Amino acid sequence: MYVFDNLIVGSEYSITVTAEGYITPNLGRADQIIAEPDMPQYKDLTISKGDRWLEGKVHDASGKPIAGVLLSVRLGGPSGRVEAVSDANGHYRLDGLIGVMISRISVNHKDFGRYRFEYVPTNLPYNFELVRGTHSISGKVVDTEGNPVMNAHIYTRDQYHSAGTVNVFGGSSDNGLFTIDGIMDGTVKLAVSTSDRKYKHKDYGPFKTDGREEVTLVMIKNTLPEDTIDYVPSVPNTQGPYTTHYVKGKIPVTVDGDFADWAGLDTGLVNITEGDRESNEKARTNIPQSLKELSARFMCIADDDYVYMAVDVTDDNLYFKDPGFDSAWNQDCVEILFFGDNKKEFAGQLHITAYENGDVMLSGRDPVTNERYPYFWESAGVRAALKVNDKGYTAEIAVPWSVLQWSGWEPGRLMGMNVRVYDSDVDEGERSRYLVEWANIAGEEYREIVFSGLPEGFTPGYRSKDLDRIHPIFTSIKDKDWGSAEKQLRAAGDGRWVKPMLGRVLRLSQKEDESIGVFADILRESHDSKIEDWIIQSAYRQAMPFRSGGDYTKIISTLEPLVVDCENRNRAIVRSKLLLGQSYFINSKYEKARKLMVGLLDCDESIRNYYGQSVQKDAQRMIDSIDRVLMAAH
Repeated sequence: MYVFDNLIVGSEYSITVTAEGYITPNLGRADQIIAEPDMPQYKDLTISKGDRWLEGKVHDASGKPIAGVLLSVRLGGPSGRVEAVSDANGHYRLDGLIGVMISRISVNHKDFGRYRFEYVPTNLPYNFELVRGTHSISGKVVDTEGNPVMNAHIYTRDQYHSAGTVNVFGGSSDNGLFTIDGIMDGTVKLAVSTSDRKYKHKDYGPFKTDGREEVTLVMIKNTLPEDTIDYVPSVPNTQGPYTTHYVKGKIPVTVDGDFADWAGLDTGLVNITEGDRESNEKARTNIPQSLKELSARFMCIADDDYVYMAVDVTDDNLYFKDPGFDSAWNQDCVEILFFGDNKKEFAGQLHITAYENGDVMLSGRDPVTNERYPYFWESAGVRAALKVNDKGYTAEIAVPWSVLQWSGWEPGRLMGMNVRVYDSDVDEGERSRYLVEWANIAGEEYREIVFSGLPEGFTPGYRSKDLDRIHPIFTSIKDKDWGSAEKQLRAAGDGRWVKPMLGRVLRLSQKEDESIGVFADILRESHDSKIEDWIIQSAYRQAMPFRSGGDYTKIISTLEPLVVDCENRNRAIVRSKLLLGQSYFINSKYEKARKLMVGLLDCDESIRNYYGQSVQKDAQRMIDSIDRVLMAAH
């Protein structure tokens, strides 16, 4: 019997259950509760013990047993970990496992390094071979001025051996010198970081492992040197409002990425050159080291119908690929956040980026449901353009006043806003991400814009007809009135936003089979990469809690109708297929799993899955494990 008292009325709660020796379930949306006044709620929770095992020996390349090896399997949740240590004979046994396959097992020893083995079948004897490399690499860690960096953490980046991946660790001394022993033959990349995060985490190499040369690893501080500023801000990048103009009637601005028609509008320029450490840590990005690496300027002006934004980005290494609809910030991207009538109420998020072919991708969270829907912003009347130039690129956006939830105008009223610019640099296959912004969103801050000349009693002009249809639907979604939302969507017509939103509403109302059916129909009929990306990413996020809870049958029913026939053209599709393949394996659907993995062997090597390994190696390891199980069965 358990009881929770003093819950806040109207708040949504999820429950986590932990118990020694039991699997921690990951409870999904259907298991969440909303506290209601004077209405007790009852929910029985079920936890279980795993009934699978893994047993064998750990040995070196000569077959000699290795004692003191820590083997660890994470099952999900705070208490979901099973561990064992090999004895003097190298023997180990792991009990309480789930499923016919372990997706990842960590095998660590102080002399051999940290290994990661994947797709290991359970209830079969399984021996692990650890190989201590005979090579070493030495060198020094310094900053950009040649000063030694002490106590840096240095480790090899994913050297592959047999069915596992190994990393070997070392550290720099007080004079910045280091040596790492036990490295395998060939080449190696080194990753370097510091605990105080004063320096950028970076990968170096590849280096040869023959030990003939010492390497120098130069670390860059996470600061923006003042002497790199090469222009004077026309509007200082400090706290305080940015004043621009409202022009009655229609401004002669064409949204095409060319700022020539902004000449003479007297908007002023706001420089975005600051990288806030708090925001960068939250976004897992770095602070740029020069204005050429990443900086931006923006202008803003308004007329009766639109608020116009023009963002001029300086970026010395452009990266526009195929990010997936929900992942614009994983490549070069401009983000604009509106806070409407300057209240701390979110009024919309816009991401503007481009596909590799130059087509613009417009995405971002809506102001009511805080979700991303394909073509929502276009349907609401937002227009955007992006144009590449020799210094970087420009982005131009027009947002209808009606989208910003303005109810009229009073003297002194301000608009809250932030402009952020993401930069993704790729060098020899390694990616670094940077961020600059006008305000520190991590600190829940925004900046203010004043529109000089905006009259009292101003009422927005242009309003998208689609927006008039969308707002009542969003209201029903916000109120969790799924029946009303579904009814309105089925009567809404043929807008490109309608069916994706309908599929989402059906899923939220627990009509999962109908939801998957709608999504599958869209994939068969639309041939629209933006909608396809959104559907696959939504399905993947829906499936992941089932993995933590061990419900692989549910993963199959969620992903199988949607991803099997998709081309392997981006990360979202590939990682969904990997998850589906694991689920097939665990449910003993070996032929389906093998066929799906064989299809990934010719995947573009530039596509990486969500933990950064080669897709081909992941697929081949699962194929090897399937073959091992099939051989044992015969």
